[in-house]
Amino acid sequence: MVARTHSSLMPLLAVAVMAGVGSAYAASGVGGVVTRDGAEVYVDKTGDDYELTVPRGTFVAGGTLEHDQVTFGAFERTKTRVRVVIAADDAAATHGWMNAADVAEFSYECSCRAGCSPVKGFKKGWNDCFLRAAGAKLAEVEQAPSPAP
Repeated sequence: MVARTHSSLMPLLAVAVMAGVGSAYAASGVGGVVTRDGAEVYVDKTGDDYELTVPRGTFVAGGTLEHDQVTFGAFERTKTRVRVVIAADDAAATHGWMNAADVAEFSYECSCRAGCSPVKGFKKGWNDCFLRAAGAKLAEVEQAPSPAP
């Protein structure tokens, strides 16, 4: 379950297929598993306002944003946060920023969809390549103790 606290987190507007990171030429992309219950998904990379909280075990994908287009394949990073994309089976994908310490990273194969996209499509959830890698990382996360908030 995802708790919403604000309404300004932007929906995923478009997926850009660009050469380089996140392109059809990349061998793998980067995703993550949330390691802490109640981890915040922030509206921006520096502020304290957050749109929602997510439970431990939530899958997120790395993404970069330029001109309202998200490119998959790598996390956009600051010193303490990473840009994430969250896709649900019944809702449009959203993106925001999470504390990097709340995300256990993994790599997934880009062979399931062009542009290294980890999603099946609009409002369709994660694809099989992403789910295989995410499931393996989730098993590791579940074995570790939950970090303190």
